[in-house]
Amino acid sequence: MNRFDQSFFELLATYRVEEAKKIIRSELGRNLTIEEIAEQVGYNSKSAFNNAFKKITSITPSQYRES
Repeated sequence: MNRFDQSFFELLATYRVEEAKKIIRSELGRNLTIEEIAEQVGYNSKSAFNNAFKKITSITPSQYRES
């Protein structure tokens, strides 16, 4: 662990999910699929993105978009 109390990969996932949330809320994000948003923030797989997003936010990217 480091001073942020997260591993490097956990910290990276947190930054990626925060960026994805910004994109989802943006005008551009309304026209993108979840897969496209995942790719923009550095995920090669929708399932890995969904798992990381849900672990950090407790909801899926689709649920976040609808809220």
